[in-house]
Amino acid sequence: MTSLSIEISTPIELVWDYISNIESHTSWMADARSIISTSDKQNAVDATYICDTKLGPLSTQDRMRVLRYDPPFVLEIEHVGSVTGSGEFRIERIGNQKTKFVWEEHLRFPWYMGAGIGKFFGMLLLHRIWKRNLIELKAQIESMK
Repeated sequence: MTSLSIEISTPIELVWDYISNIESHTSWMADARSIISTSDKQNAVDATYICDTKLGPLSTQDRMRVLRYDPPFVLEIEHVGSVTGSGEFRIERIGNQKTKFVWEEHLRFPWYMGAGIGKFFGMLLLHRIWKRNLIELKAQIESMK
């Protein structure tokens, strides 16, 4: 499991409005090349998506399903592709103009990606990328003021 967080100097409702459209995550996620809806539902429980993900020379299709959609506090997805597990965005009100954004991932890697050792090194790399993603998310949201 990995957990990251960042404080964003914007009200919680604006942070939620920005991240609640799942297909738009490519604007701040460097590892996400495209996110396409694969169901009639969008941005709701049981909505499904395919995310083309690229990490250096490696790429995969991350199949995702929304498990929890609780505005403006929680967006949780299930990863059902090669890498399985769950991811959760939690948003916490710190004050009228400040929000804490928490990103947690619980991932399982298949044997052909090195399973345990692959997960160890993969999570180190992903943690770095996700940390930069959060910095980009903060910059984009705060520039909208």
